[in-house]
Amino acid sequence: MRILVVEDEAIVGRDIQASLVRCGHTVKHVLQSGEAALERLETEDLPDLVVMDIGLAGAMDGIETGAAIRERHSVPVLFLSAMSDEATLNRAKQAGAYGYLLKPFNERELHSMVEVAAARHASEQHLKATSARHLGTLKSIAHAVLATDLIGRITFLNPAAETITGWTAADAQGRYVHEVFKISYPTGEAVGVGDDPVGNARSVMLTTRDGALLPIEDNTTPLRDSEGSLCGLVILFRLRGEDSDEDNATRALETSTGDELTPWAQLAGMVTGIADPIIAVDPQWKITYVNEPASRLLHKPRRELFSADFWGQFPKSAHSRYYQRLHQSLVRNEPAEFNLHLDTLALWFQARCYPFANGLLILLTDITGRKTADEQQSKLDKLESLGYLARGFAHDFNNLLTVLLGNLSIAGMRAPDDAPYRAEIDEAKRATLQAQTLVQQLLVFAKGGAPIRRRTDIGAFVERWFKGHQRKKNISYKLDLEDNTGFAEVDPEQCRRVLSNLIVNSEQAIADTGSIQVKVRRTSSAHAYGDDSDNLIDGPWVEWTVKDDGQGISPSDLPQVFEPYFSTRQNANASGIGLTVCESIVKAHNGGITIASEPGTGTQVTVRLPAAVPIVDTTEPKNSGKSTSRPGSETPALTRSVAPTGLRRVLILEDERLIRHLLAMNLTTGGYEVVATEEGSEAVAAFQKAHDSGDAFDLFITDLTIPEGMGGTQAMEQILAIDPDVRAIVSSGYSDDPVMARFMDYGFSAVLPKPYEPRQLLELVEEVLSSR
Repeated sequence: MRILVVEDEAIVGRDIQASLVRCGHTVKHVLQSGEAALERLETEDLPDLVVMDIGLAGAMDGIETGAAIRERHSVPVLFLSAMSDEATLNRAKQAGAYGYLLKPFNERELHSMVEVAAARHASEQHLKATSARHLGTLKSIAHAVLATDLIGRITFLNPAAETITGWTAADAQGRYVHEVFKISYPTGEAVGVGDDPVGNARSVMLTTRDGALLPIEDNTTPLRDSEGSLCGLVILFRLRGEDSDEDNATRALETSTGDELTPWAQLAGMVTGIADPIIAVDPQWKITYVNEPASRLLHKPRRELFSADFWGQFPKSAHSRYYQRLHQSLVRNEPAEFNLHLDTLALWFQARCYPFANGLLILLTDITGRKTADEQQSKLDKLESLGYLARGFAHDFNNLLTVLLGNLSIAGMRAPDDAPYRAEIDEAKRATLQAQTLVQQLLVFAKGGAPIRRRTDIGAFVERWFKGHQRKKNISYKLDLEDNTGFAEVDPEQCRRVLSNLIVNSEQAIADTGSIQVKVRRTSSAHAYGDDSDNLIDGPWVEWTVKDDGQGISPSDLPQVFEPYFSTRQNANASGIGLTVCESIVKAHNGGITIASEPGTGTQVTVRLPAAVPIVDTTEPKNSGKSTSRPGSETPALTRSVAPTGLRRVLILEDERLIRHLLAMNLTTGGYEVVATEEGSEAVAAFQKAHDSGDAFDLFITDLTIPEGMGGTQAMEQILAIDPDVRAIVSSGYSDDPVMARFMDYGFSAVLPKPYEPRQLLELVEEVLSSR
């Protein structure tokens, strides 16, 4: 596409231009003011799209300029802004924005928004052209065409209809159809409800505006909007016999003495074939008309429903909920619209009520599918909000857990082996770790929690997890480990959640007695793997399967097992997020997860993760360089003593007083000299002073986020400028921060997620200081 960029920041404008060009578009100009953009559009060929910053140099801002461009040239405008306040958004909407992209944004987001804006504009142009063509056709055809809204008010009359009825389109506009289109049967016989279904032509007499009777044939069809909801009627009619024998029409005109049809009779002839249930009532709530879909909904023949009490056809709860709304529509003679739920049928309807012939016309459109989708989206929105909330308090919550876990660990180390309270300390530690797991599970479920990868022996990892798992007495467990399963670059904490969720699901699927088998193997097979096989990287793979002989999953439920909140268990603890979390974690590792199950035979879940490339080390170990592991590392290493050889200096940056005190105490106990700071600039100054004095720090341990000052990342940038070879550990309760997932990119040697135990801290410190 040809795109014009309007951005007052020259560097940003050139960056946007480069991004759009890389996506295959043409950007000839980058202008800095609205006035310049309007002037350029007057003198050059119009672009396909304008990408417009809202804050511009000059008198006009981007929204004013965009509105002018839309009005003068009908060119779509995509707005860019760092402002997300409601007033700005409303102004952009009123200006006809085709998109609104918040700064900062990446190239993929810009490209997607440009494509959406272009597609929307093309669709609107096509619709305008189609509408104009159809309107021209309706006006030019010889047959008379009359259109109404849902309650029978005329919205369109073509010239042929004007000629036959004697009404002009301007005079007929807004009048009820029975005022303009007065019809009767020639014989005067009674009109049976539904005698003339929609779509069938009928022969009737039309009373024109000046009182003349004309024989016509008419055909009525429902008019629906883009969502399929009924919004009106179209009546196509012509003089009877006008195409074959004009004398027949004249003879019929001379001999006809028909009776005018009542509004209800006209309604019956026009709406019988409509697919939505329609019920008409009089002021006493007696049913005067029902169509066939309404008869099926109420499970009664139409003949039985005529003159029956309207409220008697619904549960008593419907009367208490909806009587007031329907009554107001009836007595005030005004339309009403609301959602109606029939509990006994488990159905949702959109009820649209219209005053008609002293009564009320009620149209019921089934919206059960839409309500179900809305409820599902509402759940997802709540989950997303919960994810933001979880991330917001994860930092503070994990800080508190770090203090709890640290002090419990110290208490456990100081307690005698035979202390009666040791079991309670261990139980409290387990509960602390479970609390951290819940927060992490929420973050992963909300698409947060980027994996903090490290090289892990999957076989040994599964074996260790299995040994620590509390087993059910009624279930036999079997672990089948293939030799040399190999390593994978994974986040062990997240993989523990996957394995735990799968085992818990299997345990809950076994009602009485049964078995669970876990198998770990290495595979390089290239066969398709699940629905996302095209998105998986090439093998080899490390694979584990969890198989049980529980109740299994029905074929109808199987495609939904990875959907949020879906669960086949009915108890209150069934959250329906376990497998969703598993899928999120596995996909974040570029892996795949599949499930196979049959009712009564059990379920097998297979997880496949990319295997790590073997490392061939031909160098001699040296006590220099950087480490890439963290506490509880699964990476094989030489056995070392936790106690360091010689006094080493450690600089701490931690704003939380309790954690800062705990860190200093643990490191001092471990034989390190510690300097503790609580703000980034203070830490940089201390590091600079020590470096200049020749007594440099051996290690820098920093929290990632300092709410009221320089954070760990900024402090690390300045410290690297002082000493490019500094060894540093970053720690945070924000497990989904990109620094935690790609710590080496920011110059850190290792990562320490909160909460952690003192033992893990000391092991990691020694590993970073001792490893290459």
